[in-house]
Amino acid sequence: MAKARASKPTRSASEKIDHSLAAAALEKQKRGETPTREERAALRRYEKARDEELRREHYRTIRKKDWREWSGRQVKVLNEQSARYGLPIGGATIDLPAVVEWLHDFLAANARKLAGPDDEDPALAGKTSPALERYRIAKAKREELAYKRDLGEWIPRKDVHAGLALFIPILRRAGETLQRQYGSGAHNILDEAIVNAIDTLQHHFGPDDGPADGTATDQPGR
Repeated sequence: MAKARASKPTRSASEKIDHSLAAAALEKQKRGETPTREERAALRRYEKARDEELRREHYRTIRKKDWREWSGRQVKVLNEQSARYGLPIGGATIDLPAVVEWLHDFLAANARKLAGPDDEDPALAGKTSPALERYRIAKAKREELAYKRDLGEWIPRKDVHAGLALFIPILRRAGETLQRQYGSGAHNILDEAIVNAIDTLQHHFGPDDGPADGTATDQPGR
């Protein structure tokens, strides 16, 4: 059964003003006069809204002939599919938004049959629920992180810690050299800098599960 077509919404006050300005702009253009800036802007908005309305009207009244050409199917086949599956393409004109809604409902209702035994993704089944929406958001975030990782724009935190831990022994050996050449004061300065650097990195990246070399997160000199 076809859905009742919604009536046109009542124009708001701003839309009525735009309509008046656009009409004034058209009248001035007919007389060879130049509309004001506000009238020209209103005319552009009016034309854009009119084009959008015509586009939506076209989407809801696609000719059966056009659908037959797009699908590569005869009208008899289209009507049989409409009768058998409830696909809303049986009328003289076709409501494309209704077909799109039917298609996604059909995919959701038959997700398990279409996916096969090796693909059990709950995001394909059902319309929505709070738990399913959380699952979809988490899944999208994981996919985004994997994509950024492949592009080299994102590195796992454990890899950051492992890479930074490689620098700690180098700095400590430099501290020992400074101590031999310039005394304990120079060594203590570098030692304190290492501690501050580790604290800053852990605050920025989060704590590591464990030091990569067994000493990276220890206090220097211990």
